[in-house]
Amino acid sequence: MGRKDCVYRCLKKRKRDNSAALKKATEARMKNRLKRLEEDSTFRSDTAAVPGTSHTSDKSIDDYTVDGTRIIDFQYFWNQLINISEHSEKFGCKLNYLKICKEKQVGLISKFDIKCTMCGSSFVLKTSDSNTTEAKLDLNARVVSGSIITGIGLSNLNEITASMDLPTMPFRLYSKKHDAIFDMWKAAAEETMLNAAKQEIEAAKSRGDINNAGIAMIPVEADACWGKRSYKNNYSALSGVAAIIGENSGKVLHIGVRNKYCVMCARANKKGQPARPHKCTKNHSGSSTSMEQAILVEGFKNSIKDRNLIYNILIADGDSSTYKSILESRPYPDIPIQKIKCTNHFLRNYNGKNLLL
Repeated sequence: MGRKDCVYRCLKKRKRDNSAALKKATEARMKNRLKRLEEDSTFRSDTAAVPGTSHTSDKSIDDYTVDGTRIIDFQYFWNQLINISEHSEKFGCKLNYLKICKEKQVGLISKFDIKCTMCGSSFVLKTSDSNTTEAKLDLNARVVSGSIITGIGLSNLNEITASMDLPTMPFRLYSKKHDAIFDMWKAAAEETMLNAAKQEIEAAKSRGDINNAGIAMIPVEADACWGKRSYKNNYSALSGVAAIIGENSGKVLHIGVRNKYCVMCARANKKGQPARPHKCTKNHSGSSTSMEQAILVEGFKNSIKDRNLIYNILIADGDSSTYKSILESRPYPDIPIQKIKCTNHFLRNYNGKNLLL
């Protein structure tokens, strides 16, 4: 081996040793810098200013791939990104240093765990706000509300979301949101009916329709519908709904639902077992036609207590059994209830009988 070769090998080895020493020194400086910054109160307050953040020096971050489509509340999502982008000015951290570690799906809302590869801070990034208020429903509640309004259920909803490559909704979450929406709608309906009653009271007072006790007396319209058409010969519907509407305002004052069937009770009876605790929907045991009578009698008997009103005139169809049931219940012992046949029902029945001639 010549002298030149020996010199070349020595220089090469020295260069390699210098590179290793330089790398080691750089790593040591970075560790010392991180340690000093962690001890610095200003650095800690910067990272704590961003909601859902934590600081860690672990840099081993595995890449996570997000598959499919997500629905985002853009302004809410954008505000989170702005807060995250400003989490550490001392390191000069940018959005391109962020890595998605994992995703947690709650129905159509996704929560992403994100970590910064520069400073090691951790964040939670949500596609939409998961908090439901009276003014605004969260995304899952809005989707369930839309499915109820359009008359579809969980299976149809998941078919739609799957065709759009969106996450599907589990049964328990759907049921939870369904029950919550029902309670909110019920409260909103009651508030609306109370406001309608106040409007009817003011109109009755202006007309002078007040009894000796100072309670307003008003005319009302009433009718019912069922979940299955009878075609005038097959009255076997399992559910029905009826409403009492103020003649002056045209707004609902009372509404009621009657069901002859509960799926939980029916399954338990079929198996010969007692039904497990549940919210039973069965509240009627008579005939389907008597559902209208039960609901309207309830509305008349509770009108003074619930609405501070007396329904002294009933505008309804020609069903005499409903009117008879109301009179027999005697909701107002000293005030007679007059009935007026609805023109719409009267003409429809008249034309129907003429067609049979």
